Amino acid sequence: MIRLKNWLGITGKTRITFHSDLQHSIAELAALMRPTLTIVDASRVLMEHGPAGGNLDDVKPTRTIAAGVDPVALDAWAFTLFPNKPVPENLRIAEGMGLGQVNFAALSPEEIMVG
Repeated sequence: MIRLKNWLGITGKTRITFHSDLQHSIAELAALMRPTLTIVDASRVLMEHGPAGGNLDDVKPTRTIAAGVDPVALDAWAFTLFPNKPVPENLRIAEGMGLGQVNFAALSPEEIMVG
């Protein structure tokens, strides 16, 4: 669900390669990957034991999909689905690089409900 972190997969390198400064590496990939539209499918969210574990009892049906042009804002929004989880440092670094806003509420989002 969290887009910026998932972009590590495009490098063809193992995640351990980036561990010396993982949060900054993720933000730098956000500068490389500049999508025109980002979609976050949060219709069902694995709340515990992810990404390798978990079971159906760990899944929360939220029936929510978010889309927008600011991937930093969308990642920040996605973290609101996890109680007591702070916004990761990579989003703050990306915001400091001018790649988006962590304060997604300031963007005046429009909400459309689909039943």
